[in-house]
Order: sequence, then C-alpha cells, then structure tokens
Amino acid sequence: MALDLLLESIATGLLIGGFYAALSVGLTISFGLIDIANVAHPAFIILGAYFALALSQTFGIDPIIAGLLLVAPFYVIGNALYLFYSNTFERRGESSLAGLVLFFGLLILLEVGMATQFGVGLKALYSAYGSVAVSFGPLLLPLRFVYSFVAGVAAVIALELFLSRTFRGRAIRAVAQDAQAVSLMGAKPETIRLIAMGVSIATAGLAGGLVLAVGPISPYQDRLLIGRVFAVVVLGGSGSVVGALLGGIVLGISENIATIYLGAGWSLAVSAVILLLVLALRPSGILRR
Repeated sequence: MALDLLLESIATGLLIGGFYAALSVGLTISFGLIDIANVAHPAFIILGAYFALALSQTFGIDPIIAGLLLVAPFYVIGNALYLFYSNTFERRGESSLAGLVLFFGLLILLEVGMATQFGVGLKALYSAYGSVAVSFGPLLLPLRFVYSFVAGVAAVIALELFLSRTFRGRAIRAVAQDAQAVSLMGAKPETIRLIAMGVSIATAGLAGGLVLAVGPISPYQDRLLIGRVFAVVVLGGSGSVVGALLGGIVLGISENIATIYLGAGWSLAVSAVILLLVLALRPSGILRR
C-alpha cells in the first residue's frame, strides 16, 4: 500500500510538472533570454484563465481550446507591453530596477482589475473530464492533469522547435548572448525582443486555459504561482525551454510527495526550498542557456 501510494504520488507529480512547465516557459523566454524580469507573468496567466472562462461559457468550447484561441491576442498584448517598456525604460538605460517596479505595478493593476471585473470569489468551469480519473495499472490519475501534461509538453516542444529551427527563434537566442553581433548580421535587437516578449505573453494565454481546466480560479491566484514559476525557470536553467520541463517535473514530484507525506501546507514551501538550494549549489540550473 505504501509503495502504491508513493508510485501514484510520483506519477501525479510528473503530470503536475508538465503543467508547471506550461506555466513557466513564457517566463523562461522573457527572463532567461531577453533579461526582462516580468513578475506580472503569473497575473497574465490568470487573466488568460478568465478570458478562457468567458470563451468557454459563451461558445461552449473546452478551456484548453479556449487557451489556444488566446495565443494570438496575447501575443499582441506582449508586443504592446514590450513597446511601452522599451520606450519608457530600455532606451533610457533604466531597464533594471525601474522596469521591475513597472511589472510589480502591472501585477497589482491586473489583480485589482480582475477582482473588480470578475469578483473575488472562486470561479470554475465543470468540464466532462474535470472529475474523471483514468487507471494505468495500479495507478489512478486525474484526467485533467493528463490533458494539461500533454498540452504542456506540446507547448515546450513547439517552442523548442521555434527557437532552434527558425530564423527568428535562433535570433532570440542570439540576442541573449550577443545583441551587437545580431545587429551586425542585419537584425534589429529591439525587433527580436519585441517578438520574444510577444511569444512569452502568448504562452500565458494558453497557460490560462490549462489553469482553468485544472481547477477553480481567483484574481489573486497568481500569488500562488509566482514562486513556482520562478523556481521552475531557475531550476531548469535560465533560458532553457527543455530545462523548464525538467524543472517543472522535479518541482511537481517534490511538491506532491511533500503534500502526501507532510501535508498540503508544505507544498508552497517546496518551491522556495528548491529555489534557494539551486541558487546556492547550481546557479546555472539543470541545463545551461
């Protein structure tokens, strides 16, 4: 019985890890590749969850499909956000501390706006698979986490192919290493960062649909995510999309085992402990940039 419980907690943690990877890949791009510490990224995820809820209730579509439909408009939002950030801070050489304050302010504005528009209570979408579990041998796994894992892994694969196989993707990685060299090759670093920020926020739209598929949402839920997504990014290796998947899996399994054996109150502490240990012992993370 104890072994079955351990195996089930590891398997469920693996699925949750794929979900965490989907939440974190956008921050991996903004923070790890273009050096923008967008602490408001989790708030954009929750905003995406509310938009996905509206789409699902209006058109009767699955929340994950709704998240996919949000990718394009959230890409445009990311472009607009970078243009404001660049014109206000980057070009004046004030992109570090002042930019961080900007994103903290944006986080608060998004929280207040969502609370005002949608209310502070929990909202949920009851899908056909929300309370269904599937059996894999002796394991009983929630189907909503199976779907979120598949979507998370697919998002990681798509982003990795984009960054490694396309000109714009390779340019984003090149800007992270040497922006001046990119300029000499005929590409504008500002344009590349614009694309990267658009992709980063676009992933938040998809992640919002996954959050809605997994459970209830609230305007301040981003506060439960911010520590986790930064832990995944740092653990996986800043700027590594595949590392975000590995980091998410490590965090998901660790959290789930801690929840099963120590209690739910320890789950939030796990991300903080992992973050501190990685920064102390291996600052480069599992995979280097």
